[in-house]
Order: sequence, then structure tokens, then C-alpha cells
Amino acid sequence: MDITQNFGNSSIKISYDNRRTLLSSHPFHTVYEQFSKNDLPENVSTSFGGNGTITVKIYQNTTMPTIDLNDLEQYQAEELLLNEDRTLRQMLEIILSQNAVDSGNYDVVRRSELYRKHENKIGYGLCTRVGSSKGVRIIETETKKPNGEVMKEIKPALVIDFKKSPFYCSGKFIDLVTEFLNGYRGNEEEAYREAEKVFKNIRLTPIYQKNRVLQFTKFTSQPFSKLE
Repeated sequence: MDITQNFGNSSIKISYDNRRTLLSSHPFHTVYEQFSKNDLPENVSTSFGGNGTITVKIYQNTTMPTIDLNDLEQYQAEELLLNEDRTLRQMLEIILSQNAVDSGNYDVVRRSELYRKHENKIGYGLCTRVGSSKGVRIIETETKKPNGEVMKEIKPALVIDFKKSPFYCSGKFIDLVTEFLNGYRGNEEEAYREAEKVFKNIRLTPIYQKNRVLQFTKFTSQPFSKLE
């Protein structure tokens, strides 16, 4: 928001799904900016290799430039919606996640799940994190008037499923593997075999090149120089 100078509007509110969709409470002109690596915060610049430029372009959705969050007309029909336009529900889900994301205390996982960054270690290089899976459903409510008449109304409702899920602990991969091996009660060969199963496909970032993402497959006794 500092870089865009609040899109020229100090009262604008922004929600972003960390992918391709950005919602704003007010319209703004197309944003087109180029930044060098040195212009970026350190925690971002270390994720980019080389000394090139980064281009950021934010423009209006030409298919649906605006959306009315109160437009529930498609849900007024009582029959089942086989071809529902889920745009409104998706936008509400993005908006409802933004406050948690802005707090810096949560990570977004699989688009609709939020997990606290706080880790509760359970050993073997693993931990649990508390989070929630959320979604927006459209429900029908009934309200009885003083004269006894029942008034039905269609409204969006937030549905939340709280959960505690296992994660790999943050930190150096070698430390996680060492913790697993030290805690395993079998022989060394069995320990490495089980560790491969537990950590298979975990994504890793080299300390010396944070813009790269590697994926662990298996252990080997061969020196790195002999690997093809």
C-alpha cells in the first residue's frame, strides 16, 4: 500500500487472495510499476536472483469490473442451483480472510484455510498448528413479525471448521532430519527409510539462493559431486 500510495485514495480498502484476484472498495486507475531488486524490502528481495527488474501491473477486470455483494437474486429460486455463479461467495471469502492475513499471525493454506504461525512441537521434526477452514454459504432465514407473518430472507453465512493439523517445523532441514533420527527407536537403516517416507516431497529453499525451490526425494550415500 505504501508503494502504490493507497491507489490515490486514503480511504480505500483492499483484499487480495495472494494469487490473481484483488478487490478494492473504490475504483482506481491501472497500476503499472517497475522495481529493481534494491527497491524491495529485504525479506522479498532475497527471494529473487540476479539484478533484473520486477514489473507489477494491476488492472480492472474487464469481464466483471464491479460486483454487488448484496446481489443474491440467483439464490431466490427454491430449486437447486446446478450452474451457480460462485463469484460472489468467493469474493466474500477473500474479504473475510484479509484481516487475519494483515495481522501477520496467519498463513493461507490451500486458498480457504488459515493457520496460526505459532507451532506446537510434537517431536520428530513435526509440529501442530491451529487453524480453520472457512467458506460462505447462502442460507434462508425466517423472521416472525409482530402480526404473526413469517418473513423469509436469503443471506450469506460464514461457515468455519476449526482444526489442528500436523506441519513440518520451520527451520533448517538438516535439524528436522536429525531430530527425527535421534527420536527413532529402530536401527539406523530403518530410521533413514522412515525419514524418507515422512519428509518425501517436502519443499526446501537453499540458504544461498532463496529464489530456488527444491523438493526432497530420498537420501543417498553418494557425494554430491557424483550425483547426476
